[in-house]
Amino acid sequence: MPHVDNHLIGKSKKMQKMSLTLVLDEGDKIINSIREGMEQNKIPAVSVSDITGELKSGEITFKEGDILKSKKLKNIEIIKSSGTVRLSYGEEFGGIKISVIYNRKPLTGVFSKGIAAKGMAIKLIFYK
Repeated sequence: MPHVDNHLIGKSKKMQKMSLTLVLDEGDKIINSIREGMEQNKIPAVSVSDITGELKSGEITFKEGDILKSKKLKNIEIIKSSGTVRLSYGEEFGGIKISVIYNRKPLTGVFSKGIAAKGMAIKLIFYK
């Protein structure tokens, strides 16, 4: 069996699960805020674990049967969210799903753009 020097491999450090909460001001663009938070903290990839607060305006894409639709949203509370975002060469990749109550029915879709109402909080999970 070949001999492998331990100092060449080194002892790997266990990655630690960490979180970052972004609190947005009224009028902040949500996806830009996530990207800026990742860039400022040098985080290459995050999981969006929770978004609390109201969406001042935004748009989601969803499937209804076999048809892909989009819906513009205004002044609506986000009740659930999940997704991942990865930065590569200054661009973000991934997707965030959100759920809202629209016309007294739950509506879930992929978040494509939006502007935060005052006090929206976005919790990001990452490993370092």
